Amino acid sequence: MFFLVDHLAKYLAIRLAIETQAEVDPTSADEKKYAIYIATSGDNFIHLPGNITLEQVNDRYWKINKPMEMFYLLHKKQVTESPKKQEK
Repeated sequence: MFFLVDHLAKYLAIRLAIETQAEVDPTSADEKKYAIYIATSGDNFIHLPGNITLEQVNDRYWKINKPMEMFYLLHKKQVTESPKKQEK
């Protein structure tokens, strides 16, 4: 069985929805809000595409013999229109 980076993002979305006791149904948690990264040398991070497997991530980016360290970033909801000026 292959696990994709997208599966990790979905798990993270559901888990955080449950832990924060969100009123949103955990099964509808949006994994697209989460970007998954892996650390490389120094303070550099590489954004991982959702369509690669965790095995491919290990082979391509994680060249050392220790547990893989991955990070996530929650994308805030983007504002589609500018705030309207209120008249007094």
